[in-house]
Amino acid sequence: MSLESDTESVQAIIAALYEGISHEPGELPNWERLRPLFIESARIIPPALEGNPPVVMDVETFAERVNESVLKAGQADRGFHEQEIANRTEAFGNIAHVWSTYESRYTAEDREPFSRGINSFQLLRHSGRWWVVTIFWDVERPGNPIPERYQA
Repeated sequence: MSLESDTESVQAIIAALYEGISHEPGELPNWERLRPLFIESARIIPPALEGNPPVVMDVETFAERVNESVLKAGQADRGFHEQEIANRTEAFGNIAHVWSTYESRYTAEDREPFSRGINSFQLLRHSGRWWVVTIFWDVERPGNPIPERYQA
């Protein structure tokens, strides 16, 4: 896909994010596709699970952490495929907020996901295209199920 087609609509940029982060075993996410989707100073905030402080990263720090995780012993032979299963989008003017429910699998063919959660994407329309401003997410776990309204 081209940057123009990846950023022409809210749906297109969300699809590009999921496609770009997904990768086969022995490969890394497609950072060349992902980096241009983010506005300068964009923030990525993974779940702050019990006992861990929140971590706010820029795109390069996030890429370094993901690459380290993928290349870590025992991880390189696993892929990562994240797929949107439901979407709630609200927009006003040049801003959009997307609640995107996802499932994560090691391969696209895996029957069951190893993780599920909700991505919160904040997007900005500027200069004729959409930009990612923030990605913030949380994972489903005991005591934190995905609400029914975010599953359809």
